[in-house]
Parts: sequence; C-alpha cells; structure tokens
Amino acid sequence: MCVVRVCLTLMMTTALGLRAQMPESIQHAVLNGLRWYFHWMQLLPAGTESMECRGLELNASDFVYCTPGMVTLELADSPRHAPNVEFISITTEEYAKAVNWFRELHGADVRQNFRTSIRLRDIMPYNTDEERSKSWMEATSTFMASTLRGRSIDNRHIVDLLFPLVSPDDPAYQVYLTVNGRVESIWEFRVIDGKVQNFKRWVYDEPHHSMPSRAQAFADDPGRWYRIVAENRQR
Repeated sequence: MCVVRVCLTLMMTTALGLRAQMPESIQHAVLNGLRWYFHWMQLLPAGTESMECRGLELNASDFVYCTPGMVTLELADSPRHAPNVEFISITTEEYAKAVNWFRELHGADVRQNFRTSIRLRDIMPYNTDEERSKSWMEATSTFMASTLRGRSIDNRHIVDLLFPLVSPDDPAYQVYLTVNGRVESIWEFRVIDGKVQNFKRWVYDEPHHSMPSRAQAFADDPGRWYRIVAENRQR
C-alpha cells in the first residue's frame, strides 16, 4: 500500500510515458527504416495518410510497432551510440504480445514508452546516391563473387548479380541473384553507421525463406539497379 500522493505520481508518470513522443533519434532511424522497407519489401499501406508507431526503449535497444501493416522494427545502439535498425518484419501478433516477446528476449528494464505518427508522404521519398551505391557494391562484390564460384553453373544459363541503387540512410543492403532473368535468391547485408558489412545477414529464397512478393517486379525494373554483373560480362 502506498501514500495517495505517491500513487498518483506513479500513475501520472506511467500515463505520461505511454504518451511520450518518440525520441528524435529513434524517430529518424524508424523513418529511414520504413522508407527502405516500403521501397524494397512491401507496398505502402493503402487508405491511410499516416502510420501510427509506438514502442519502448530498453537499456541499449528499442522496439517499434507500426500500423497499419503490423510492421515491427528492432533497433540497437551502434558503435557511435546512434539507434541502428537491426530488423524489420511483419508480425501477426497484436502490440501487447509482440512487445512482451521483445522484452523477454532482451531481459532489460523499460526506460520509457513512446509513440509517434509518421505521414506516408514522409515515408515515400527514396533518394538514391550513386557514390554510396558504388562503395556498397564494392564492399560486397568479393563475397558475392565467391558465392558464384561455389555454385555449379550450367553454361546455358545466364547468372546475374544485381547491385542496387541505394539511399545513404538505408539500414540494410540487398543483392539479387538471378538465373535467366528470374530471381533465385536475395542476399541481405547489415548496414551500421552508414557502412555496409561485407558478410551476409540473411538470404531470401523460395525453398527456405519468404521471398518479397514484388522481388521479380523489382528485378525487372532497370531504374532500381546501380549495376548488373555476371561472371564474365557486364552491362
């Protein structure tokens, strides 16, 4: 049992925490994450002008849940102590279950709860950078070339690596591997503090993982790619 004044203070603090505006640094990371996600993974939600996002901040990580679409983002502090989007995915769980799973996974105390509204017109812009596209291609090309060397390739097949045009604030980098023009796999690399890592984080392919529904349409769109490279030819 507690003194009435103390109880009221705790109740007010909790209520304020639930209504607290998302910290600017987290909101910036979430916005860039959503821009990348809706450029490369899914279509923007229809019939709405904004996404409502809420979440919580732990000691060194954050969880954000945005609707419509039930998009979840997991963030962690980068070496420069800036929020870095580690994962973006769709969940089938409601907020309460999704956030409890995140808390149990990390086992840390909640520092604050927050929420914000992000307009779709702010998510839509995706500004590419050729220099960044070139440097990220160079950083991952050795890894991807070794991947090709480890494959048994029928000489009758045309195997291409598609290196994308990227935005400098992208939280991830994806290289497409196509065979005779059809997407066979997508190799995803982490980006930390603006630098792409030279080892894969994830591979999307039909047998093992869910290929993005619009992957083939993206591969067929020449405006999305910085360069398309095959074993002994380039175009």
